[in-house]
Amino acid sequence: LNRDGVVKIANHGQGREMSPDSPERAVTKEEESKMRQFLSNSFPALANSPIVFTRICLYCDTHDGNFWIAPDPDRPGLIIAAGDCGHGFKFAPVLGEIIADAVEGKSNPLLEKFRWRPEVKAGEAKEAARFQVNL
Repeated sequence: LNRDGVVKIANHGQGREMSPDSPERAVTKEEESKMRQFLSNSFPALANSPIVFTRICLYCDTHDGNFWIAPDPDRPGLIIAAGDCGHGFKFAPVLGEIIADAVEGKSNPLLEKFRWRPEVKAGEAKEAARFQVNL
């Protein structure tokens, strides 16, 4: 709650794919409806409060919600470390070691989970905290 009585609310969940340059970076009526449902479930007292500002926030996300830490198969010597999904900062101490292992070619059991995985398609999300509707 800021001094003007405004509360910033965001639902950490699956969104829609878009480019940062997309002209469609506006909240749709359907998204507003989903936010109201989220508020009804999470903060009932705010469910019918007026919305004073909206915006679309972009995440660097992967289709399954897991980090992507792997050598690029088409560019030797390049390691990709992405997919922080809006929460990478809290994993920085652990990710640094995993990324260093990938760069140095060392074994790390998490590198299999975070491997290059083009076979994972959109909608195959697995992270319960982000992709289950009724938590």
